[in-house]
Amino acid sequence: MMLEEFCRHAHRMLCKQFPDREFELDAEASTIRCGDLRMSMSNLFDEYRQNLVPLAEFDRLIIDNFDQAMKMMQSPASLMPERWDEAVGRLRPQLVSSRLPNLDDALRFPFSSEVQSAVVVDAPNGYAYVKDHNASQWGKTPLEIMEIARNNLLKASAGAKSHFMPSERLVVMQTHDGYDAARILLREIRRGLLQAILGRIDGTILVGIPNRDFLIAWPEDADQAVQAGIRQQLQLDAQEQHHALTGVPLRVSLDSITPLE
Repeated sequence: MMLEEFCRHAHRMLCKQFPDREFELDAEASTIRCGDLRMSMSNLFDEYRQNLVPLAEFDRLIIDNFDQAMKMMQSPASLMPERWDEAVGRLRPQLVSSRLPNLDDALRFPFSSEVQSAVVVDAPNGYAYVKDHNASQWGKTPLEIMEIARNNLLKASAGAKSHFMPSERLVVMQTHDGYDAARILLREIRRGLLQAILGRIDGTILVGIPNRDFLIAWPEDADQAVQAGIRQQLQLDAQEQHHALTGVPLRVSLDSITPLE
């Protein structure tokens, strides 16, 4: 089954499961919209292909994902704990497009002209952005919250797998946990990328984060044809993928991240 067929199947199934709601299918963009809710089907399709489970069993996962997403939209405040001890272990750093609306009061930090870093509270079916008033309520500074969020993501990344292609010295991270791009904020992750690609931790490499769920790293002295192909794909993904970030590569060292803008 191809992605477009998968989307059409999901659309038919959701219309049947939720007859009181209107679902709009955009098969070319691999998305289904229900009111203000817009969900990409690409990640679910990848999971379907990787797990090789019968489609009938996977229908339940699709229904559950939409059901949870709709509940979250109806009561987003339920994702944000009022007490610090309930929030602290769930904090994560996140990279977000500067074009994303409704983030005026969210904790944000500079990253590039197209991307900002933020802090979220993680949940099984999504996350909520930490706002200024949340920090005040918890009695914590934005920098304290970000530092804890980074440490939490580092712990959560202990079992995260990356794919290394020795012939081209490429590293790809795509765990689909929502934080692949944000991992570039972690010094320890940068150390691992440098070691894998250069065999040492001094020097610089190039990194692409076209969307939230993808990170690719490669050496600056890579073959020009390889570099051109990567950069072209970054631009396409940043235009077409859900949770888009930037098609501009980053020059990364152990202690710095510099967008090539």
